[in-house]
Amino acid sequence: MRKKSILKILLVLSISITCLLTLTGNGICIDKTKIDLSEYRGLTSRTFTAYKYAFGGLNMGTLQLVIAPRDFGFNMEWNEVYDDGTAQFLAFDYEDTAQGSFERNTIRYEVIPNWPNPPTKGAENYRANYRDPAIPGVAGTRHPVLVFPYLSVAVGYMWGDAFIEKKSREDVNFPRVYQYAILGLEDVTIDDADGTTFTDCVKIARFRGNQSHRIAWYAKGIGLVKMIYAQDEHPFAGIQGYNRAFVLRSLDN
Repeated sequence: MRKKSILKILLVLSISITCLLTLTGNGICIDKTKIDLSEYRGLTSRTFTAYKYAFGGLNMGTLQLVIAPRDFGFNMEWNEVYDDGTAQFLAFDYEDTAQGSFERNTIRYEVIPNWPNPPTKGAENYRANYRDPAIPGVAGTRHPVLVFPYLSVAVGYMWGDAFIEKKSREDVNFPRVYQYAILGLEDVTIDDADGTTFTDCVKIARFRGNQSHRIAWYAKGIGLVKMIYAQDEHPFAGIQGYNRAFVLRSLDN
């Protein structure tokens, strides 16, 4: 009997320690069972409202993120216009494969001033894609970046890559290093009329260099539903940072 009691105590202690080691940011205990990331893929059209934060304050304007399916995967449009007349128009191409979702291109569009009315989106300004590192001054072969693997993983799983970002209209190649980490599962309430809540959203951080500059939440069968995107502001150089908070507004079924 005494041996059985000791075994029970050891089992309880083991479960408690596992629980403490796997606490997520919202205080939910996640065990080490696998999370099937393929269940969180989503090619559903969706629209986000978003807010830009500068030095702790909220900048007024319109900032919208729109995701739409394409024959190769999906496209993400990033459209932002502020009351001071500044604007930014971007698009991102993602390829969906059996292995996961890969980012292929970043496209930046010209901003057409229209003061006192808001600026409008113009023609494509340049396109950037990812390549294998090659000799200095020479861009290597195309290398889409894996941003969401379709694997069964545990909390704490990490992946990443090093590559060269090549921009059209420019001879300069930019070395990049991205790493990703599974932080856990959390519930997310979105910004629709009903305040819909998605349970057990997988929470993923992306690190650029040694800084976590993006955390995203994905819901089962839908995909991205929330994202915090942060980068340093450079006000004296006239360059806007990317301190953004995106929350899903609607699903276009």
